Amino acid sequence: MMALSSVQLGTALRTASMNIAMSKPESQANLIAASNDWLSAAGWLGGYSVYAGPDVIFGGRRNVWLQLGYPRTCDIPFETYLTYYMRQDIAKRIVDAPAQATWRNPPTVQDEEGADGEFAKAFARLARDLDLWSKLAMADRRARIGRY
Repeated sequence: MMALSSVQLGTALRTASMNIAMSKPESQANLIAASNDWLSAAGWLGGYSVYAGPDVIFGGRRNVWLQLGYPRTCDIPFETYLTYYMRQDIAKRIVDAPAQATWRNPPTVQDEEGADGEFAKAFARLARDLDLWSKLAMADRRARIGRY
């Protein structure tokens, strides 16, 4: 593998980026070739493996995440996810936001007669008595904690 100076690397990356930017959408082959040029140039950066991802360097011989003491995602127990949810504001927001947005306006149940039909009225009464929508929102939040 030949070493590139920072000037040569910068020039190669700029040229490849310009080729990508100037590619016409109908010319998919040109876009793929320009992208490959950019990836080849970027691959010279300090042993960084463009294809393996940012956590694997030096041709797969070193995993940065493991070197820094982070566990692999598949090795994180549920209790850790629950602790993050209970103690970290950003983790709580990531879990809660989609569920809150989904259940902000409860769904409307209708039958053949619309929302005024006998089934729809009975279901609305049942949902109100059981506090169904808030329980579904809570179940939605709980299901988002961890890895399922």
